[in-house]
Amino acid sequence: MVENLLYSGFRYPHHDENSGYDNVVVSPANYVNGGTLLWGNAPIGTFRRRINFVLIDIATVIRSWRYPYVLLFYPEHTAYFSPAVLRLLKKKVTCVLHLGPEFWFDSKGSIAVALKRANVRMADQLIVLSSAQCEYCTKRFPGRVAWIPHGVWCDEKPIDGSMVPVRPRRISIVGNTYRDYETIIEVVRLIERSHPSITFDLVGVKPEKLSLIAKNKNVVFHKRLSPEQYRSTIEQSLFMLLPLRFATANNALLESMSFGVPVYCSDVEGVKDYLISEEYVFRHSREVIGILDRRLQQSHADAVRERAALKRYARERFGWEKIRNEVIQRATE
Repeated sequence: MVENLLYSGFRYPHHDENSGYDNVVVSPANYVNGGTLLWGNAPIGTFRRRINFVLIDIATVIRSWRYPYVLLFYPEHTAYFSPAVLRLLKKKVTCVLHLGPEFWFDSKGSIAVALKRANVRMADQLIVLSSAQCEYCTKRFPGRVAWIPHGVWCDEKPIDGSMVPVRPRRISIVGNTYRDYETIIEVVRLIERSHPSITFDLVGVKPEKLSLIAKNKNVVFHKRLSPEQYRSTIEQSLFMLLPLRFATANNALLESMSFGVPVYCSDVEGVKDYLISEEYVFRHSREVIGILDRRLQQSHADAVRERAALKRYARERFGWEKIRNEVIQRATE
């Protein structure tokens, strides 16, 4: 049924080839890719990029003539009118929802957001990325909601002792969207006092939001890294720390687990659906000191076993091959 399914979306500029939701696409021939349309490389939030999103909507309707099924995987940006038109054309429409209830169900918002909300309600099916999303969306759209996790590419190379650093002294913090910057500042200051030899690698984090610690000796800000540099930075970490305000899924979390690196996340919606256990959840900044102490006492052999288990878990649970098949099955039912 793959050839009967038209995909519609784009890739965020901060997503790499490993984790963006465009990886659900099986064949470029069946994909309306916003990146190939006018102003597809314009920054998110600009007028030109908004025009690009409208063009994705238009192209999706035009190209849908030979497809019975259509999947819109970033309707938060592109679903201005296409779900309603596609329904009139007797197409079966599936939307993947990445944002939370405030975006989709709040009474406030712009005219553009109101249009997207109205059109997503026209979809035949909704795919959501977390159990919490599934719960509140099912109440509003009973029988139309499926929970399918986000995915990540995982290589088959097994983890051995040579791949795991001995006594690492670095912690990585990755990403900007929905990050809890206050907690980042608190943690960096606490660790600087309690463990001055620990260094934080901040990747994709905005320095202007961290002016209070920007000059700290235990902080290194990284600009855009190549995939190889990014993986090397994460793999050399004792663990990744993700202070979050909200999440339905999280690319940095999945990427880290796909490398076998432990991730500790804030106790927010969505992330516990992806972690191997609640052991990897923290609720207060001071808990990170205890986490760090336990990590520093972990033997190298135990670290190797843990990383192998995390990588295996990510591949078996969230590998894109598995997620793709689930999405295709749902969208073409």
